[in-house]
Amino acid sequence: MRLLATCERRGTAFLARLEQTYYAGEAHKDFEVVILPALREGFGFIGLFLAKKSRLPAERLQREIEGKVGPVSAKELRERDVIFLHPGVEVAQALAEFVVEFLRRRVRTEDN
Repeated sequence: MRLLATCERRGTAFLARLEQTYYAGEAHKDFEVVILPALREGFGFIGLFLAKKSRLPAERLQREIEGKVGPVSAKELRERDVIFLHPGVEVAQALAEFVVEFLRRRVRTEDN
């Protein structure tokens, strides 16, 4: 699986188009979306998109990302399972830090 994260409307629209193009019909079972509120952090909402790699090989994803987000190599996409989609390096880094911290948290019974 590959995790693609975005924090803006353009990124969400880009990933929605990938879903419609590569994960339509029966392939839809290989694509999941999780929306996280991140209001205090200034993001509004963050979209986490889990996508099966075999449906969208690195070379195809590379062409899609280059056309909409910015340059990235197919080699980098093959080596990485987590991708933070934002053309601004500082925003992408802040997004990465938020997602890492979110995934690191332990669930507490009092949170339920």
